[in-house]
Amino acid sequence: MEKAGHQVEWVSYTNWTKTDKFFAKVYKAIYGRKGSYIHSRLASHIRTRTIKQDLSKYDVLFVPGQVDIVAGLKTDTPIIYYTDGTVPLMINYYWFGFTKKAIKEAELLEQRAIDNASYVWLSSKWAADSVIKDYHADPNQVSVFPFVVGNNDEQKIHVAKYDGQTLKVMFSGVDWERKGGQYAVDAVETLNQRGIKSELLITGIRDLPEAVKSKKFVKNLGFLNKNEPEGLKKYLETARSQSVASAD
Repeated sequence: MEKAGHQVEWVSYTNWTKTDKFFAKVYKAIYGRKGSYIHSRLASHIRTRTIKQDLSKYDVLFVPGQVDIVAGLKTDTPIIYYTDGTVPLMINYYWFGFTKKAIKEAELLEQRAIDNASYVWLSSKWAADSVIKDYHADPNQVSVFPFVVGNNDEQKIHVAKYDGQTLKVMFSGVDWERKGGQYAVDAVETLNQRGIKSELLITGIRDLPEAVKSKKFVKNLGFLNKNEPEGLKKYLETARSQSVASAD
């Protein structure tokens, strides 16, 4: 947008304040431990209140992923909401064990977000179809914009060629359970049991389960901040050294 000559500003909000953490506990008491606090009216109300900018001065607001923010914004400025999935699609596909109350609350908030957005952009037709079918959105206000690989050659990842000796697998993600980290561990463990010497390098996880840390074939680099030059450099170097790279 900036390269096209437009002025871009970051509209900040605050999350995980003491108040936010308190209401996250309230959420669990009401909707159960299995649920998404972000997909709740509580989170929406608390977090949108922390926005201090005058939103009326902007031509358009682009909000990627933050359903709680989109649902709670009160402004006449057009909102573009960009996401990669919907609650109905995530249940029993990406989210498991959610209570009925948590699902109902999540769908209610997502409906508010879709109704509040001038346009809804999705990363796939699968998700776009759900927005139209499950939330009765106007098809003329729903568009598909797939995630694409950046065109910066320095950031392109070409994984190392498998040398037939040690198969190196990389797992990258910040939410161990939701991203299926244990599946990666089990897969690499199975490879070793079958005589294919393999190792698993993990990045992004701040608190890796002790049972995983203790496995000899696991190497943990912890969280790497890709928004910082050093963190991005280390992440790319790590990914390129692997025979198989699996990112979030």
